[in-house]
Amino acid sequence: MDAAYAADGTLAPEGPAWQALLVESSQNLTIDAAKKLKTWAEAGLPVILSGGMPGFYPFANGTIGDYTRELSSLSDSLTGVAQQLSADHIAPLVGVKTNGRWYTTWSEAGDVSYTLVYCDLVGSTGEVLVATSEMPYFCNARGLTAIIAFSDKLQEELPTPRRHVLSIPSNVLDVKYSPSAGLNLHVGWSDTIGAVCLSDDEKIPLELDLGTQHWEAPADLSDDQIVAVKRNTTHHLRELASWDKIPELVNVSGVGYYNTTFSWPPTNGRVRSGVSTLGAYLNVGRVTHALKIIINGQQLPPVDFFKAEADITPYLQNGEANEVMVVVPTTMWNYLRGILPDLRAAGSTPFPALSGVPLLPMDAGLLGPVTVVPYENMKV
Repeated sequence: MDAAYAADGTLAPEGPAWQALLVESSQNLTIDAAKKLKTWAEAGLPVILSGGMPGFYPFANGTIGDYTRELSSLSDSLTGVAQQLSADHIAPLVGVKTNGRWYTTWSEAGDVSYTLVYCDLVGSTGEVLVATSEMPYFCNARGLTAIIAFSDKLQEELPTPRRHVLSIPSNVLDVKYSPSAGLNLHVGWSDTIGAVCLSDDEKIPLELDLGTQHWEAPADLSDDQIVAVKRNTTHHLRELASWDKIPELVNVSGVGYYNTTFSWPPTNGRVRSGVSTLGAYLNVGRVTHALKIIINGQQLPPVDFFKAEADITPYLQNGEANEVMVVVPTTMWNYLRGILPDLRAAGSTPFPALSGVPLLPMDAGLLGPVTVVPYENMKV
């Protein structure tokens, strides 16, 4: 840092061009470092002392009195760091306005910049504010982190529409683009009018039949030639619940086969006559472990566990019942906890059975709700 200098309110303007310097009270500075901070501050660089005066680190010449005089011209930040930066008119490369808690970061690689936005499970809405005017590209990443790329040099590599959506009402379920089909909105039913709004349909709740393949231990627990004794049961469910909440499945582990059918297209009067661009999303709610979705005998590609929703339009058949099957495996814990005292590990009873701690069940199966959400495909 000996060669670093500040100019026009920026530290190391040739790069990385820092716009402010934060010094926390838990840090220790030498007298030379204090002089350097004062020089940078006089050149217009905002130097923020967060939480009070940093500690004095005695080294070579200088006393604590000299140290205090050097930093006396730098005022303490009596508010939060974010508020102080805002007061100094310093904005981050990426920021948010949200009713929840979002975490962001910014990175650059060649001609492409990336912002990552993370929200931990709790649903919320908001805006992402970025300090760039380059073309945004939403990456199809799975998980809880949204990745947005920014570049004006990707048009030849990636399909890029002539125009893009600035804002959409809440009943627009998704926006799709391809060079052949253009820009398309998947518009669901809404009882309010937004900037783009069509009346199509409401969610279709589903009642399901559950075929359960029980995986159980053999009568002789020492028989290691038998992986599991399997038997099947069937249950009709009016509402979804974890297996430990279904009396017949409290201590059951294995594989669940959830089945139901629904008519397509919807016939509840909200679909406009002659509409041939109807589609549908299948949402299976919370996923506890893993799942496989089959529509009319065709298996769907894997879905994102954190948003277990898939566009099932290509798999639907008009004018007849459409079959949905969701295959869900469970862990073995709910079954094992019922026989844990009879098991042996290295000749001893497993510790949880000896310790007296409650052997609580785990969520298993589909927790729902499972819904089919129709939409109309509107070409922009």
